[in-house]
Amino acid sequence: MTVLHSFIDPNYGWLWLVVGGVMLVALLLLFWNWGLRRMVARRTCELRVNEEHFRTLIDLAADTILQGDSEGTIIGANQQAEQLTGYSQTELIGMNISQLFSEEERKRLPLRYDLLKLGQTVMLERLLQRKDGRLVPVEMNSKMMPDGTYQAFVRDFSARKQVEQELVLARQAAESANEAKSLFLANMSHEIRTPLNAIIGINSLLVERLESGELQELAKDSMAAANNLLDIISDVLDISKIETGKLEIVKVPFEPRMLLNQLERMFGAIVREKGLRFEVSLAVNLAGLLVSDPARIQQIGVNLLSNALKFTEQGAIRLRLSGSSLDENTMQLELMVSDSGKGIMAENLERVFNPFVQEDLSTTRKFGGTGLGLSISRHLAEMLGGTIKVESRIGEGSIFTCTIPCQISKRDAAERDSAARDEAQTVCRRLRILVAEDSVVNCKMMEAILRMEGHRVRFVDTGRKAVEAWRQESFDLILMDIQMPEMDGMQATAIIRASEAEKGGHIPIIALTAYAMSGDKQRFLDAGMDAYLPKPITTEQLRRLLWEYGQEESPDR
Repeated sequence: MTVLHSFIDPNYGWLWLVVGGVMLVALLLLFWNWGLRRMVARRTCELRVNEEHFRTLIDLAADTILQGDSEGTIIGANQQAEQLTGYSQTELIGMNISQLFSEEERKRLPLRYDLLKLGQTVMLERLLQRKDGRLVPVEMNSKMMPDGTYQAFVRDFSARKQVEQELVLARQAAESANEAKSLFLANMSHEIRTPLNAIIGINSLLVERLESGELQELAKDSMAAANNLLDIISDVLDISKIETGKLEIVKVPFEPRMLLNQLERMFGAIVREKGLRFEVSLAVNLAGLLVSDPARIQQIGVNLLSNALKFTEQGAIRLRLSGSSLDENTMQLELMVSDSGKGIMAENLERVFNPFVQEDLSTTRKFGGTGLGLSISRHLAEMLGGTIKVESRIGEGSIFTCTIPCQISKRDAAERDSAARDEAQTVCRRLRILVAEDSVVNCKMMEAILRMEGHRVRFVDTGRKAVEAWRQESFDLILMDIQMPEMDGMQATAIIRASEAEKGGHIPIIALTAYAMSGDKQRFLDAGMDAYLPKPITTEQLRRLLWEYGQEESPDR
């Protein structure tokens, strides 16, 4: 009892507390170590699973993934790399990535390790050389990682490259087809305009010379049919120019009143012959002189009036020019054509502006036409910065309104009046004219017109003969056809101009040709010709041309 009491003597109690504390700490450390081991084991298992998932994802990737060291040696590759390169993963490990490219390709696009070491992503299109030697176009994105290794993602884009090449070939084929179409249209235009030139010219002579009666009316009908054919050809050529973006807009000063008068002269007799009223009006608020393309505005007016005339059997056709001020320098020109014809159904109001489209098939059978006039008119209006809209009611008629912004010309009216007076005081002298034309019918037609006007004419049928005639005789003017045997008109013009450059002098040369495609006029002017008159020509057109080059001062001036 004495021994036990001494053992648990209170003086030694602190020792037991220390021992107990140490044992408790040891026990806690044991449990913590056991838990830590379990945690490490679990995390290790998770890392292995994640690594397996990552490896699976890499192997399932559609792109080739390569991992290399700082010297370019491959230290990792996915399964897709085998598909792309033809090498097994075992073969790839240890290869330098440069071995995947031919020597020519390495020289063309060396690997940019300098950029990789700066941490930049290097993206290149390269030709990878497979194990079997076949070249594959690839996109290669490479980047240096923080641990000194680099990752490269390589994608085979041979399929896309093939599609791109097919698109290029398709575009080239389309361009070739378009060029062939343009060439066909140019040839078609030339071949049709050449006989039309004789038909319209001869008929215009007959209309002038024949006395009023059945024969004169037949001549008028024949000329109207030829002009209708010419309109169809012009529509087809215009739509082709619009599609290729080659239709030219030339903005010049013009008088709205003169434009209206010209449209009235063109359609007045035809409208009245059909038994319709033709009402023409000009708003008083229109500026006297505007700036735009009067030829294209007139073409719009012609198309709209032709359309109204075609579909109106009774009542009236109205043409009105008006305007409203947009600002102190700009006026909105409004050309309105209304009729009392059959009208257009509401669902077809926009459809009639589509090319080669008329309201229905019966329209084409009954009235004819190409279905291009309204489409061309809308394109022209838009090119001039304006619009065309239509309102219509079945059985009551249609109203087409074209609005075009025009600049207000500042040229003084007195200046125009003075120019008109000067023009009126000139007369046309008799000319000695050389005509180079290989069409016998056209020669007969032109000879009749020119001799009737009192001019002296010599005809040749080749460009070579034209040069010889010019060297032998003195002429005031040359009317030069373009397409002729032995030597064409442009070659003949070049020879004449070269000789003039050495010896001096200048004879006016006018291109009188059936070529009327976009760019033809400038081509002839660049060749040294002074002016261009496309076939077919009328008696009036030829007279105006001769008047321009045959002016002389009036004796009493």
